[in-house]
Amino acid sequence: MAHAHLHLLAGKRILVIANEDFLSHGTRRQLGRLKASIAGPASNLADAVRMIVDGGISAAVVDVRLAGDVFFAVAEKLEDLDLPFVFAITGEPMPASCIYRGFVLSENLEELDKIAKALFAPRSAEDLH
Repeated sequence: MAHAHLHLLAGKRILVIANEDFLSHGTRRQLGRLKASIAGPASNLADAVRMIVDGGISAAVVDVRLAGDVFFAVAEKLEDLDLPFVFAITGEPMPASCIYRGFVLSENLEELDKIAKALFAPRSAEDLH
């Protein structure tokens, strides 16, 4: 079923941990149409933690372009807080021929569906590696 997981975004508050230019207006609009709200962007660990502690954050999307020290500190903190998160890029999806295509935060419904599934879909034992 096409876009089977988009409904999982409804009512969710997604923290974007990235530099200012990471989240396009089109992506923000598309997430709004899907009834999701955005917190951030938080470009450093302190801002991200403050937003999480303030409450209501359902999950996070982390820009893979963050500086290494921030990137790893953010990932570790999100793990400690047991907050679901994915690492993402922006722009065009990777070609299907790529072994690891990753996640793309864009207004593209197919890409948002992949993110919704990764963050919020129930997991079964066979999903775990």
